[in-house]
Amino acid sequence: MKTIIISMLLSVVALSVQASNGEKAAKKAALQFALAADKADGIKLQQLLHDKFRVVINQFGENKETTVWDKTTYLNLIGDGVIGG
Repeated sequence: MKTIIISMLLSVVALSVQASNGEKAAKKAALQFALAADKADGIKLQQLLHDKFRVVINQFGENKETTVWDKTTYLNLIGDGVIGG
């Protein structure tokens, strides 16, 4: 019985550590994105963003409709100085 309880406790601790590491990785990725976007660093953003990255904008500029930008469009707009990141 003690072995089962100890095994269960170790499993809970292991899962907690694993979740904590995943959370840390997610926070690190979000911070890297935010810093690269703030600097309009297209090269760093190119490396960070997933190929299927999308931005959904509601009523951007004069447009009164919802707009969807893919990764390439987003990076081009940053490179051209149209948006800041």
